[in-house]
Amino acid sequence: MQCKAVIKMIGKHVGNYVIERKLEKGEMGAVFLARDRALGREVAIKFIGDGPECAADIAIRFLDEARITASLQHPNIVTVFDFGELEGRPYYAMELLVGSNLDALMQSNKRFGVEQVKEYVDQICSGLHAAHAVGVVHQDLKPSNIFVVGGEPLRIKLMNFGVAKIMSIGDDDTYHGQIVGTPRYMSPEQAKGDAEEISPRSDIYSLGVIVYEMLTGASVFANEFPVMLLMMHIQSPVPKIRDLVPEISRDIAELVESCLAKDPNDRPQSVLEIRERFAEATFELSADLRPESAVRVSLAERECAPRASVPGLDEHDTKVCIAPAMEAPVSKKPKPVTRTLRLDRADRVTLKRLYGEMQKRGEFPEFVRSWRAVGKHSHFDSTYSASELGESLLEDHALSAKLLRIINSAYASRFSGKVDSISHAIVILGVDRVRSIALIIYLFENQGTDAQLPRVSESAIRSLVSGEIAQQFAAYAQVSDSEQAMLCGTLRNFGRHLAIVYLPNWYDQMVAVSQSNNVDLEIAAERILGISLRKLGLGVAELWQLPKPILGVMSNVPGLSGRWAREEDRMVALAEFSNELCELVATESAQARPLAISNLLLQHRALLTIEPETMAELLQSAQESFERRYSSLLGLDSTKCSFYRNVAALVPTPERQLELLDTEDDELTPEITWVAARNVAT
Repeated sequence: MQCKAVIKMIGKHVGNYVIERKLEKGEMGAVFLARDRALGREVAIKFIGDGPECAADIAIRFLDEARITASLQHPNIVTVFDFGELEGRPYYAMELLVGSNLDALMQSNKRFGVEQVKEYVDQICSGLHAAHAVGVVHQDLKPSNIFVVGGEPLRIKLMNFGVAKIMSIGDDDTYHGQIVGTPRYMSPEQAKGDAEEISPRSDIYSLGVIVYEMLTGASVFANEFPVMLLMMHIQSPVPKIRDLVPEISRDIAELVESCLAKDPNDRPQSVLEIRERFAEATFELSADLRPESAVRVSLAERECAPRASVPGLDEHDTKVCIAPAMEAPVSKKPKPVTRTLRLDRADRVTLKRLYGEMQKRGEFPEFVRSWRAVGKHSHFDSTYSASELGESLLEDHALSAKLLRIINSAYASRFSGKVDSISHAIVILGVDRVRSIALIIYLFENQGTDAQLPRVSESAIRSLVSGEIAQQFAAYAQVSDSEQAMLCGTLRNFGRHLAIVYLPNWYDQMVAVSQSNNVDLEIAAERILGISLRKLGLGVAELWQLPKPILGVMSNVPGLSGRWAREEDRMVALAEFSNELCELVATESAQARPLAISNLLLQHRALLTIEPETMAELLQSAQESFERRYSSLLGLDSTKCSFYRNVAALVPTPERQLELLDTEDDELTPEITWVAARNVAT
């Protein structure tokens, strides 16, 4: 029989949701299915407890789970849309997942194949890496907290970060002697209650237990008494995997067993190392099954390797080349196809001098003080809550109002209803994203003297439009986080905009040197400033403590080739592409523009494949999104920007399209040249 508390919840309005039915009851509370009244989508709403009241420490744990999970935006972590209270009971709304948790699948499938386990390891490690990168340890990683979304291909979602520890010195959330987690999957340091030793390698131990069970169908340790299980994790040796399943390769067995080392220092350094080593081991396993003489090689290797006659293979077929194995090595794991910018000692001396010059401008000190106040309150080791960080931002009322307008425009599809407070935005989007949007407002709001205004405005519009382009093209480039792509695209040329706004006289000299000597602006900057614009932007970004993904994109330069296997490389390439495309549209002549865009597509064909006509529509969509989000809000008149004027020429009106059909061949227009240029890209 349903309890009265549950019955009373059905039909309740929770924010913009209506509760329809109960889904399950968990350790900390009940989960209900609800429907978004505005968007019509179904979501899962998690409440704490079944009664009207709950213990204070349980409520704090629950709210911590909401805050932590909301801050972790990643395809392999469950997404939180909203949070609040209903009749004194805290709740948060998250995406509704259809499928099964890994625990249920392991019950029905005694053992998993190595290739199948590799797919699970890859996605679990990706989700854990996103959490570890911002200082979050799950602390209760187990099969029931790993959700397998139904359908193909495999999609994993990590859940229930409710007992996660925020890594910091003097953290009060996890006390010495307090044991948090599930005994069957608990690391030795957790079993001891040693809070100071808990780290990402504690999650690595739990992951090792899960993979061990998937490969062997047996538990690492088994005992009906939880205390005995804890002691076994602390003291007992791990049974060898190959003693249970001899056909498992030695490399895989040793990797999993290293995850189960008693001493955290003896485990792999990170989950990314586990993912790469597991992929390498399974690659070598599959390679062992191939004929030794036949290997796949790259186009460059095919051109220089000796060809051999192969029965049944046409002489024009270049997909497979037979050659000695040593002459055509195969890459065992994805490698970076970017090079990293690094600031040496001389660069930092120059940066310090330039930073002092930038601070002399009247508005700059106020900006830095405000930004540092936000940064101080946003660190994970801070005692400030989301609401207190919100209060810090609210000291600047104009900034807060603009911040909420942009968030409600840019992230409208993420959550239901309107975000009406800064603290609400922080919980939903995470501290780093709110800080980044605040920086964009500060940096790109129209400023400067009357003489500077046109150039500052043009630079701001191009930066913001580049971000919109990156967001529009993210799916084509297989970048999962389009919102992060937007931020990275916007701040890719951070250094150039800093020079335009805060070092205007020197920027004039750079432009003059660039034009008179026919050299790139980066080279001109090195001659005038003693440092490139890229390094200037990176150095200031580090001083202002921008989020790690943005710093990563700013510090890397994409190579000219590569398969872009890593998400990080694709994000860098997409940010570069979006800025190049924006610059090209803004500066190329009407006749040259279509062919130049087609050549740019050809150059980036390893990243994305787009028809030129689709490109034009996406550019127009990016421009419209800029108008909606930023134009009036930041005082930027896009009609005076060259990009705005030139995008309109790429997508002719229906009337203009009819005119083009009657145009003679010798009267080629930019629009016809655009269509003809498609042949170059294909």
